[in-house]
Amino acid sequence: NYAPSMELIKKDYIPRPGFFSKKVDTKLKYPVYVIFITDGQNDDKSAAEQAIRDISKHGVFFQFVGIGSASLEFLEKLDNLSGRLIDNANFFQVKDLRTMSDQDLYGKLLNEFPGWIPQARQHGLIE
Repeated sequence: NYAPSMELIKKDYIPRPGFFSKKVDTKLKYPVYVIFITDGQNDDKSAAEQAIRDISKHGVFFQFVGIGSASLEFLEKLDNLSGRLIDNANFFQVKDLRTMSDQDLYGKLLNEFPGWIPQARQHGLIE
């Protein structure tokens, strides 16, 4: 299941209202970059989709990495999911990380994240 991990990211990195205040500034000082590595599908598709949509309203970016040759269509779906404030996810799959050069790996890991930062700033998600 993917959603429990995503909910932990929300809990740990997204500011919540305090006991005495119902209002909170959700703008993060720095962006949060999450590398989410998996070798299989999940059973909580609806919850994961909702978590990605909710998190798209905050300064958190998910880089999904599929390992192995299993079909990971759902991660591709999350990469292109509609209903988000901004595109807060990217996906790539590799059969074996050990066969990739460092340059290729970092190129894939940072493919969309640098372009996400100005969008997140424009929407007031990060400073």
